[in-house]
Amino acid sequence: MPRKNPVLNRAARDLLPHLCGRIVTVTAGALGPLQKVAESTHPTLQEAYQALASLRAARGEIERAELELVGCLAMGGMAQIPLARVVGVRRETLSQKLAAVPWATARHDSLVRDADAPGGWIVRPGGDRP
Repeated sequence: MPRKNPVLNRAARDLLPHLCGRIVTVTAGALGPLQKVAESTHPTLQEAYQALASLRAARGEIERAELELVGCLAMGGMAQIPLARVVGVRRETLSQKLAAVPWATARHDSLVRDADAPGGWIVRPGGDRP
């Protein structure tokens, strides 16, 4: 089994708190209106409709962040078969989806530290360095 690349592994560990935090923030924002309806003694149909709309809007954002998290784990050295199993898709389908995630296709020479970037890393196309 090949050794995990230390640069990719470090970048993945640095990105994890950012990506998980984003999922938590979006989920909490979507659950707020739903919790308000659940705690209300006389909820209106409009409140329930708004809670449903909030959940639907958050679902897409959560799925995008989840895919970035999976890409981050793949970049850190995790095998795609267990990742595909957790996500609930075939490995081939996961590979196609991860092609759109910059972290999943990053090489160690294309990752550059950037204090202003979310998670502290950016991916430079083709490994170009300034």
